[in-house]
Amino acid sequence: MPKKDYSQWDKKELIAHIQKLEKRKKYGLVWDEERTREQFELEALNALPVLTEVPEYEIIDRQTDRQTHILIEGDNYHALSVLSYTHEKKIDVIYIDPPYNRGLRDSNDFRYNDKYVDREDSFRHSKWLSFMAKRLSLARNLLKESGVIFISIDDNELAQLKLLMDEIFGEENYKNTIIIRRGAKNVQAQFDTIDKLSSGYEYVLFYARSKSQRFPKMVKELEQSKQGGWNNHWRGTDRPTMRYELLGIKPKTGQWRWGEERSLIAIENYKQMLKDVGKKELTQEKIDNWFIAKLNETGEEMDMLRLSKNGKPEHYIPPADTTLLNDVWFDFSPNSTSVLKSVFGKKVFDNPKPLELIKRACNFANKDAVIVDFFAGSGTTAHAVFEMNNEDGGTRQVISATNNENNICTEVCYPRLKKVIKGYASKSKKKFKGLGGNLKYYRTSFVPAESSDENKEILTRKSVEMLCLRENTFEFVTETDTWKIYKNQNQYTAILFDQLSIPDLKEELAKFDKPISVYIFSLEDDNFINEFVDMRGKVKVCSIPEAILRVYRRIYK
Repeated sequence: MPKKDYSQWDKKELIAHIQKLEKRKKYGLVWDEERTREQFELEALNALPVLTEVPEYEIIDRQTDRQTHILIEGDNYHALSVLSYTHEKKIDVIYIDPPYNRGLRDSNDFRYNDKYVDREDSFRHSKWLSFMAKRLSLARNLLKESGVIFISIDDNELAQLKLLMDEIFGEENYKNTIIIRRGAKNVQAQFDTIDKLSSGYEYVLFYARSKSQRFPKMVKELEQSKQGGWNNHWRGTDRPTMRYELLGIKPKTGQWRWGEERSLIAIENYKQMLKDVGKKELTQEKIDNWFIAKLNETGEEMDMLRLSKNGKPEHYIPPADTTLLNDVWFDFSPNSTSVLKSVFGKKVFDNPKPLELIKRACNFANKDAVIVDFFAGSGTTAHAVFEMNNEDGGTRQVISATNNENNICTEVCYPRLKKVIKGYASKSKKKFKGLGGNLKYYRTSFVPAESSDENKEILTRKSVEMLCLRENTFEFVTETDTWKIYKNQNQYTAILFDQLSIPDLKEELAKFDKPISVYIFSLEDDNFINEFVDMRGKVKVCSIPEAILRVYRRIYK
């Protein structure tokens, strides 16, 4: 790269450049971001992303109260821009499997500015980092304070991605680098094309939104036989005759006689349990529940030690499902190719991620979690969430976003989700019952970004789907020339395009017996709270489109 000629710079330019150099990190990740700026970002000042519903792809069962899931077709940067307004700090789990930038000649695994990047491109790492950095910055703002993100990656960008995540999420929020196995074909493909030892592993980087976050128990589902079949008992020796039922056993006061620090801590844990539960209330279930609650609170395993009836030490054996998971996940098949073949009757996608991997990541949140995958590909994350809800009665919602390159969204992802929801028969005629659920399908589209009264009105008219997504209200109720109203089981959303019709809208809203979010078009970001004083406690009011534009100004600086 040629040296810059500073002799022609004026004082202001030189000062700005020096200040920029002073801010440059001495250690960490530095790449030529200016040389790799994305074209669509340069053009984004002329257009702002919105969502357009594709009604023919809607899958809705009005007879059930099942969660409505979302599939967005479009560039994931634009999808994330929309979600930055609709779901800021609302997401529990993000899982993504981005392009790995293997840098192979004729490889189609990474596309940048409409061109594939090959290994001879000297800026291939910078391009990949720029591509990822802008998306991960938006993704971070989607997560709740208790949220987590998992990113699948391989050796080619593992080091760079780790530094990038440290920069965006904070090094203190790094949790683990999880190791998983590659599929056999994936291993061989790498061995055939790169002059290095074959790697049978890939990785999942795991970060939290906040360093103060303590996770619910993350468990490894073990068969009871793997722990000797003696779960929920106390262990003295390996002989069954030395194990005792919990009921009726109390420590002999004054007989704790171990001086080792670990033993003393384990004894204190047991004493604390007795105090919290109550000696007269002891049952195995209550002890297990207390132990699990402590595990949820601290995220760390602990020991409990007591004396048996004959005065010998016994350690508590927790239930099988409270074994904390380590960072090597080899206990499931490395890919889901057979699952996709079952759905479609043929191979339609290379190396889809395992359903069990996604399920395990989603288990870091509660059963009502909102989960996002903005590299949705073949739809594995959504499929996994559907299965989880069906298995445990959860109400998780998944939001998937993918482009439609090679028709991946319309011919693979959407058909897969439709089949899984409604049911299907495999090529061998084996029938798979539908898992149920609802699905809304959107495409990203654009409105003019230039600030004018006309464009503000256009944005408001085109933001209906965004507002319904923000409020999770997808069932149409009623509309006039000046408003639209939607609902779910718990609330209503009203969108008013003419503030002169507020009295008429209030008359309509008075018929509803649930909370209502009201969005009112205003050129000047007016505050309409006083107009709804008599409906305080029932109605929440927001002026648009300024609320949306504030978010977009932050994104498209």
